[in-house]
Amino acid sequence: MTYKVSCTFRLFSNLPSLSDVATLIGMNSDGGYEKGERISKNNSASKRHNSTLWTLTEEQEKVRGEDSSEMLEKALHKLLHRIEPLMSKLTAVPESEMDIYVGIFSESEQLNSFVSQATIKKLSEIGVDIYISGYANAE
Repeated sequence: MTYKVSCTFRLFSNLPSLSDVATLIGMNSDGGYEKGERISKNNSASKRHNSTLWTLTEEQEKVRGEDSSEMLEKALHKLLHRIEPLMSKLTAVPESEMDIYVGIFSESEQLNSFVSQATIKKLSEIGVDIYISGYANAE
């Protein structure tokens, strides 16, 4: 049984800080990191991030009777609703790349889900790739 879907819009930029990206977009991110930050904050020998990551995230928790595809569609639609009005600003961020990362978390070993044609069309129209990862036996 799938119990959570997380969809994160990611903008990777060569700008030095999250505040620089937020200034261009006109909105703060839900998370991310800054160029030059250590990948592991607890390890002084850790490599550093080579870009700034600005993110927006939507999560969908399990609702009785809902399957992973319904959860995925709901989370993607909420995320697209947030990023569509920002697309002209997002695409204007210099030296940047965008995508959507999806995590599907399941208590079982098998993960099945689909993305509707309408959602794929919308992703194609705004020019954003999607990466989907499944996490089986995740608790």
